[in-house]
Amino acid sequence: MAYAALTRIYMSAILGFAALCGWHLSHGGLAHWKIALVFVSQCCVFASGFALNDLLDKDRDGSVACKPIPTRKLTYAQALRAMLLLCIVGLVTSASLGSVPLGLACGQLVVVYFYSRIKMWSGLGANLATAGLCASSFVFGATVGHGLRGALVPAVLTLEFTVAREVVKDILDQEPDSVAGVPTIPLRYGSRFSARLVALLVISVALTSMLPGVRVAYGAGYTVLMLSVNVILAASTIALLRDSGQHTAGKFLNASAAAFPLALVAFLM
Repeated sequence: MAYAALTRIYMSAILGFAALCGWHLSHGGLAHWKIALVFVSQCCVFASGFALNDLLDKDRDGSVACKPIPTRKLTYAQALRAMLLLCIVGLVTSASLGSVPLGLACGQLVVVYFYSRIKMWSGLGANLATAGLCASSFVFGATVGHGLRGALVPAVLTLEFTVAREVVKDILDQEPDSVAGVPTIPLRYGSRFSARLVALLVISVALTSMLPGVRVAYGAGYTVLMLSVNVILAASTIALLRDSGQHTAGKFLNASAAAFPLALVAFLM
């Protein structure tokens, strides 16, 4: 449970920083306390989304050892109260930033709900929903700064990157997904095909990040750090292609978890 909780806190914080990155790229001007609200609102919205997903999936997650509700490390009532508190804080802080950020925050929670519903019949649909949610953090921050253009490139990169990461997670989760009847890409087409798809997505990340216009727009610091990110992703992808089993898939996830914050630093420079 501790590992699962830390993972959720880490992901919520990272997506909060992604919102700050979107605001920064919009060249918006805000008081310091409002900048803090951008971070807090997205952290709470996504944390409540994680809790909502656990609540909706409590029956399907019965065999997953790290899930807190099925293992009785957290009661349904406790999880529900935590979800509602985080949701209220996230929506109230979003509302304080304007009607558009509030609408986006509500939309994010709606997508979380439908994600839990569609993943039983469309593994790829669930992957795309997750990627869209992660990319939406940049859009959230950019709307607060009243300028979307600068956030489009990181949003596209996040879409590509997150779909790749979700497919790797599906490679890891084939046994529980098979028991639950979730039609993921590895279960439909095999781990080898899935690893090749991940390789194509990582190549698309590299091509997008190194387009001449993008390099000029975001500066030299961006170029250096994105090269580092691409090296990390390329090395982990090669390892995944050589052995698409669980051990290598886990290494890919660890490498990608390190690469995403590096990319955020690149855009914040």
